Amino acid sequence: MKLGAKMQTKSHEADSADTGPMNPNELRGKMEIPGVDEDSDEEEEGEGTAGDWGRNARVRQRKFIREALEREEQRLRDEAEAESDKEIEEFLIKE
Repeated sequence: MKLGAKMQTKSHEADSADTGPMNPNELRGKMEIPGVDEDSDEEEEGEGTAGDWGRNARVRQRKFIREALEREEQRLRDEAEAESDKEIEEFLIKE
């Protein structure tokens, strides 16, 4: 057991002596955080909630919904107008 501990300390000392002072940029991507999957960040990007959206995206979404509602209302108005015209024609053509 003592032999293993001595070998391990020598190995750690040799590793730390070779590298010298470390820069934070050198650690990016090399260190693993226990209990955190690497893919967890990628999954969260696809699942956006309303709180995660930017201001421009919310405005764009509201504008899209308003335009869709406006188109549907216009379609319903046109259909109602056409139906009304048919009813009027029915009474006018009667001879």
